[in-house]
Order: sequence, then C-alpha cells, then structure tokens
Amino acid sequence: MTQEQGGKRIRGLYDALTDLGEEASNRIALRPSDLLDPIESKPSTAQPEPAAADVSVRKSPGAGTPPVTRTLSQIANPFRVCASAFRIISNRRPLFFGLGAVFVTTLSIASSLQYDANLANGFAYEPKPLLQLFLLGLLAYVLCGWIRVARLGGVRPFKKGLTLGHLTIAVVVGSSVYFCAPIIHGGRFETDLELAAGLTEVWPYFGPYGSMIDSTPQGAILLEPFMQAAALAPILLFMPLVVGEYQLMTARWAIFVVRIPFVVVSVLVAIVPIAVLILILADWSYREIAAGHGLLIACILSPICYCQIVITAVILGDCYRRIFNPGS
Repeated sequence: MTQEQGGKRIRGLYDALTDLGEEASNRIALRPSDLLDPIESKPSTAQPEPAAADVSVRKSPGAGTPPVTRTLSQIANPFRVCASAFRIISNRRPLFFGLGAVFVTTLSIASSLQYDANLANGFAYEPKPLLQLFLLGLLAYVLCGWIRVARLGGVRPFKKGLTLGHLTIAVVVGSSVYFCAPIIHGGRFETDLELAAGLTEVWPYFGPYGSMIDSTPQGAILLEPFMQAAALAPILLFMPLVVGEYQLMTARWAIFVVRIPFVVVSVLVAIVPIAVLILILADWSYREIAAGHGLLIACILSPICYCQIVITAVILGDCYRRIFNPGS
C-alpha cells in the first residue's frame, strides 16, 4: 500500500467517525426531556472505550472547528430561527403553561390595581420602586430560565433556584431601562419613538403595554413591543454569565458578540405579529379600561406579554446554542 493510499484511508476513517459523532449528538439533542432530566443529575460512570486500533491521525489546522459560513447559516435566516424557537416551546408545553400561569396571574393582578389607580389620578406617573423591582425580578426569572432551557435545544431542565444569571439579567435590564430610555425621549414626547421610549421607562408600571391604557398614537403602540425588546437586548453581551459558562466568558463572548446583529433581527421578526396584535386591540382596550374593566384587559394583555418574553428568551438561548453547536 502506497503512502498516498494510506493517507486517503486514514482520512476516510476520520470523516466516518466525525459523521457518527454528529449523528449521535443530533439524536441526543432531539430526545424527550423526561428521559434526559434524570440522567443529568447522575454522575457519569461510563468507562473510556479502548481504542479500536493504534492509528495515529494527524489533524489538519482548524479541522475540529466548524466553518464560519456554516455557523452563520444557522442564525442568518430569522424565519428558521423563529421556527426552531417555537419547536422548543412546543416540546416544553408543561413548563410553558405552568410558569405562564404564575407569571400571568401575578402580572394581571398587579396591572389591574395599577389601572384603577392610574385612572383615578389621570394616569399621572407616581413611582413605586418596590412594585417595579418585584416585577423586574419576575421578568428576570422567566427570561433566565427559558434562555438556559433553550441553550441545549429544550432538553435542559428548568432551573428553579436563583443563580447569578437571574441577577445579571435584572441588573442589565433595569439599567438599560433606567439609563437608556431617558436618553431617547429626553423629557420630550413629540414623536412616536420618544413616547414609546417613555412608556418603556415606566414598564411595567402601566401594565404589560402602557400604550394600551390611554389614547396613544398608533405609531407609539406599534413601537412599544420593539422598545421593550431593545431594553432586553443588552443581555446578549452577558450571555456566558446567564447560561452559567463563566470559565469561557472571554472566548465565547468574543465569538458571540460579532453575531449579535443576526440574533437581534430574529427577535424583531418574532415580535412583529405581537406588535400588530396589540395595535388591533388598542382602541377596544382603552374603552374597556375607561369603563372600569381593568382586570379583563390585564388578563388579556398579560399572556401576550408572557409570550413575547418567552419567545425572546428562547431565541437568545437557541441562537447561542447554534453558534457554538452548529451540528445540533
């Protein structure tokens, strides 16, 4: 056997083993969570397999790293990313509805009380820091939990305890709302963008969508969900902390940050139907709140807000997974 034939044989063996490894990873990622959850909690007792043959394979530079074009193709199509996010949510329906019941009930009651108070004082903004901090913590809990679930394609169990990721999201979102929104409107509300930024600054004091409780211009109503998404966007800069991969913070941040525009586009595409829906409901919502039916409106808007938050979180986590595990 010539040296050239031997090299081709070794290369073919390497390619075959690589394909088997990718196929195994794909099958593991697609298995139901109830089969994998108990396994994750047990220590690994698997023994290393003996080498089938003493074959020395020389790895070419960059052979183990997926090409950049392949990595980008995983997140460059926003419709594909959105479809993947919906598939993950569908596979975790008990979690979606169980956590949603807690979130929607809490936000509906708090919003209903605020609607009544705001209606009595002419919708004048009276800061209530404790209420806003509580709702911010609830928002961070839902976001962090779903991001971590989507990080492994939906097979990761939901982490019920508090982590550094929850604190990171609360601080980042709170800071972006507190500091960035005033820069946009600067005390002025002359344009729809400035008004939407002002509503986001007091979010969720006026309920899931503050523009729905007053005769707000249609442009501001349409922009409000996108402004809320913009308030969540800085989370992308701290994803290693959110998903718990602290030891790889520098390397993964450097790889992930240049692909953030693709993730942002996917989030904006997913929010378009939500923005259109609240625009359709706006006039009816304003009339019902003025008639004293605040609880009804809160119970309708809170699930919409919950869906927006979950979809955003799953897209963030799933894009992070696709960038570092493009074959999964």
